[in-house]
Amino acid sequence: MSPSFRIPCAALLGLCAIAACEDTSSSSSSDGRVTDTPDVMPTGEASSGPEGTTVTSQVNDPGSPSTPSPTEGPPSSTNPSEAGTASTPAASASQTTPDGTAPTPSTPDDEQPAPGATATTPPNDPAPSATDAGAAVWNGEFPSFERHAIADFSDGYYAVAFDVDGDGMQDVAALSSSRSALVWFKNPTWERYDITTAAQRFICMDPYDVDGDGDIDLAFSGDFDLNDSNSGGSVYWAEAPDDPTTNEEWPLHAIDAIPTTHRVRWGDIDGDGRKELLNLPIFGTGSSAPEHVGPVRLTAYPIPADPTGDWEKNVLDDSLLEVAHALTIVDWDGDASQDILTASNAGVYLFQPGLGAAPFQLGVGFDGPRPDRGSSEVGLGALGADRFVATIEPWHGTDAVVYTPGTSSTEPWTRTVLGTDFARGHALMTADLNGDGYDEIIGGDQNSGGALIVYRFVPDSDTWEKIDIDRGNVAVIGIDVKDMDGDGDLDIVAIGGSSNNVVWFENEG
Repeated sequence: MSPSFRIPCAALLGLCAIAACEDTSSSSSSDGRVTDTPDVMPTGEASSGPEGTTVTSQVNDPGSPSTPSPTEGPPSSTNPSEAGTASTPAASASQTTPDGTAPTPSTPDDEQPAPGATATTPPNDPAPSATDAGAAVWNGEFPSFERHAIADFSDGYYAVAFDVDGDGMQDVAALSSSRSALVWFKNPTWERYDITTAAQRFICMDPYDVDGDGDIDLAFSGDFDLNDSNSGGSVYWAEAPDDPTTNEEWPLHAIDAIPTTHRVRWGDIDGDGRKELLNLPIFGTGSSAPEHVGPVRLTAYPIPADPTGDWEKNVLDDSLLEVAHALTIVDWDGDASQDILTASNAGVYLFQPGLGAAPFQLGVGFDGPRPDRGSSEVGLGALGADRFVATIEPWHGTDAVVYTPGTSSTEPWTRTVLGTDFARGHALMTADLNGDGYDEIIGGDQNSGGALIVYRFVPDSDTWEKIDIDRGNVAVIGIDVKDMDGDGDLDIVAIGGSSNNVVWFENEG
């Protein structure tokens, strides 16, 4: 049986040194790294150690990141550089949960914004309540994370955790673009099963009960080719069988095809209690390298009465976004309809279709030459009753960035660079990893060797602290955050492209 290893991330209140990795069952390696442990539901005592360094922040300064590669998939450049914490002003907004949704919804009008419109008034941004403000008490202790192998998986690109077989445990679905594999791994044995072998060149997926039969189906995009903006981009939903452990060819139903479809997400953008599928291509149809000038079509698909038939499509925007890399569903204002954040060469935009609101530019993004500009990943997080928007910039970039409200409610938010810690950043989420009501930023580096990095706000010093969760073992190209072992805290699932693996990091807090 292979030894079990742990990654110590110490309790702290201020600024400390970066944590080293520790082997808890034998002596640790000289470089402080950990090795995978392919056992099932591992347990053990967590250890702790110092972490974090401090640097001067860059506020409203685009910085000078290294030029990222304009390609999707595993890179071949050097490991990312070390950096530390950065100062940032506090945000002012309503409380959000780890996935960015507000806790108390109400009902909006069901309207669509005018395509291409620009916001002339600020988005609906309610003040935090006393209840929200009092619910969060910052905890100086930060959990340790233990890495466990799920599987070897060649050229992985995207992974998502959900209960595939209805047994109450979070399984992991994974896809590979170049290997044309779309599979799932059963928790806790991590036995592998196919979802489909009838499609190819996968790039993204999102689970939802499309047909309302009680099991979880899967929307996904295939036929992806970064070098072909004139064809491909097929969008399907795969219908979950009664027993996905015996039926490894889920029925596929076509929804649409938009060239370079890159992100698909489910979100209830009209507040009717039924989610729509959102589709964001990375390049505008017919655009060409290297700059890819030309807007993409952000499209919504309501689920029809017969989801195996034709799907209506509504274009939400076809003028603002170029080189659009990320799409995140949030509840910005606490009403019944969910809202949309996008990351593209235009920075960060907020779309509120349920309010009929014009798109609002929240973040300006990195100011650089096309296509290495703007924002690449985006997430919404909460610091108690205040909130922030987190990004990686520019496209496939080096910078971890936070946006917070500025002095003007009609202008983009204040941009703060936390560090240039990524060689080629390609995954980002926000989540409350220690349950104190203050979200952390979780970012991945897909560069050769890779890294998984957490940025944590420290109220006493008004700074962000950098914590290395893993370095050199997973070339992180995609992450998800779920409770994988049912112990009530949030764990991290990561898929590595050039490292050819899927892992989960157990939260031992």
